[in-house]
Amino acid sequence: HAFEQPEPKSGWRGELSEKVVSIAGGIPLCLQVFGSLFSDIESIEEWESKLEQVKRDQHKDVHVRLKISYDSLDEKKQPIFLDIACFLIGWDIWLDTGLVLKPWELKKMAWKVKKEYAMLMWEGSELDPTNAIAELQRKFLISINDEHGTFEMHDKIRDMGRNISKSKIWYQA
Repeated sequence: HAFEQPEPKSGWRGELSEKVVSIAGGIPLCLQVFGSLFSDIESIEEWESKLEQVKRDQHKDVHVRLKISYDSLDEKKQPIFLDIACFLIGWDIWLDTGLVLKPWELKKMAWKVKKEYAMLMWEGSELDPTNAIAELQRKFLISINDEHGTFEMHDKIRDMGRNISKSKIWYQA
């Protein structure tokens, strides 16, 4: 994931990759998220610096490890991630239309409503939802189920996002 190809870039030492694998603690989700975190880095020095940050937090729980990827988002993308984690995962709408619809049709209709309102809300807040969603997907913080037209997120990432939101509410109060 870090190199967006099966092998490290030429000139890159394999031990950096091996250290990231070790720090991920055998948790595939962490490895996927860490890989995406390192994918933007161009120099070995930057890799080593980011690796040190990850190593400092390796003794902490999974949420802290995953939060490093959240922290790497800019201030206009973080609220979009938090909105998805708190409000758009597992949210369904039931329409009283009198139509006979299959469950997946309801989900697609709910997705359209959710996406349209969410996009308008984010754009009205001067955020850039199109780029934010693309970056969240690239960093493996979210995925979009094309078949059902829904946002998806690993439970650990969703819980991390909800914990961040909770702490922000208490911090501001």
